[in-house]
Amino acid sequence: MSMRTPWKHLLASLSGNAPPQGGGLKRDGRARSLPTSPSPFSSLLSPQVKFPAGFFHPNVYPSGTVCLSILNEEEGWRPSITVRSILLGIQDLLDTPNEGSPAQSDAYVLFTQQLTEYRRRVRAQAGRYPPPS
Repeated sequence: MSMRTPWKHLLASLSGNAPPQGGGLKRDGRARSLPTSPSPFSSLLSPQVKFPAGFFHPNVYPSGTVCLSILNEEEGWRPSITVRSILLGIQDLLDTPNEGSPAQSDAYVLFTQQLTEYRRRVRAQAGRYPPPS
């Protein structure tokens, strides 16, 4: 039986492309009240981190699953990894895609070959996912 903790978080871009407006970051990009307590994960299974299906990013599968080594049980996952570390890792991945681990071809090709179009698509997507009010 798999026991995964359902957590929902809003992440804002460190580069300021998505103003937090009540999210988890201050306007200067510093973290605000991110958990620093020990890991809440009691099993050896990594948490499943997903964006909405079809989320446009080179390291997010079409299903919305995030491709990040610290979330992969066969790579960098350890139960001692904190929620804060996971959130910061995802934030960093959103701002700085990992070219060595593509999960979605359209976003990867645009990011590596047509950066202007990639940035346009990211800005358009940011408008579809505004922070909660």
